[in-house]
Amino acid sequence: MLQEYKTICEKCGVEFSSYRKRHLCPSDKKARYCPDCRLAAMHSGLNPRSRKEARYTDSAGYVNVRIGKVFVPEHRYVMEQKLGRKLVKGEIVHHIDGVRSNNAPENLELWVNTHVCGVRASTLICPHCGRAYAEAA
Repeated sequence: MLQEYKTICEKCGVEFSSYRKRHLCPSDKKARYCPDCRLAAMHSGLNPRSRKEARYTDSAGYVNVRIGKVFVPEHRYVMEQKLGRKLVKGEIVHHIDGVRSNNAPENLELWVNTHVCGVRASTLICPHCGRAYAEAA
């Protein structure tokens, strides 16, 4: 059953109602802004989906490029092109020089597992075929 929750918009200060099955979570963006302010934010340049340019740098310093209708991290796209296949779960693309905007193929390494304790794919040997992981994939 839907319940009515009254909230004050953080942007314009207008009180608005929302109807939910569960209680509003403070981190829920829909709960913090009235429908008019949410709609205005969606159609502004702040929403990546409404961007007109083909590439942009996000707040973490990674370059994102438009592929078709969606934006993807450029370093992952470059690595996929280099390998000739999609990256699988657990594969991380590491910037050798540490500069997140330098997405030259020679500056990117394929790592397996998480970034902090990851292992270079070129040094990981397959126990079954004896080849390096990067070659076997």
